[in-house]
Amino acid sequence: MDGSLGVTGKDRDDSKLLKSLSSLAVTGCVLLVENFDRDAVARHFQWTLLERFPKHTVRASTALSKPGSKTYRATWSFYREAANKVFRHLLTTTFTYHAYSLAELERLVRRAGWKNHIACYGNLPELLEVKPEDWRTFLVCKK
Repeated sequence: MDGSLGVTGKDRDDSKLLKSLSSLAVTGCVLLVENFDRDAVARHFQWTLLERFPKHTVRASTALSKPGSKTYRATWSFYREAANKVFRHLLTTTFTYHAYSLAELERLVRRAGWKNHIACYGNLPELLEVKPEDWRTFLVCKK
């Protein structure tokens, strides 16, 4: 669900989405929720962050809100890096995201009808336990 929760900045929209999924799910269905953890962002906050992606794409993230804010605002600027190390601007976008702590996310999911908490991971491929340095958490619930 990366990018599905928090994108409108309103708890009620996230609650509605999770309740709709719960009403569609049969008993035994599993829900995996990926979360950009608010507490981790606050602990490791940086005003500007550069990330490299395949095909020589670079993203410059600039935070517009304070560390630990419930509503996170940022600007993302994307560039293509040429062989001569010159960057060509591709796109800039500003977005608002409702960031949840893991505890808030667990409450939201439970209230929406996903009662059986199975596990929470800080790294999905290796199924590692959540650590304070993990920016993302993966919550697994069962209907």
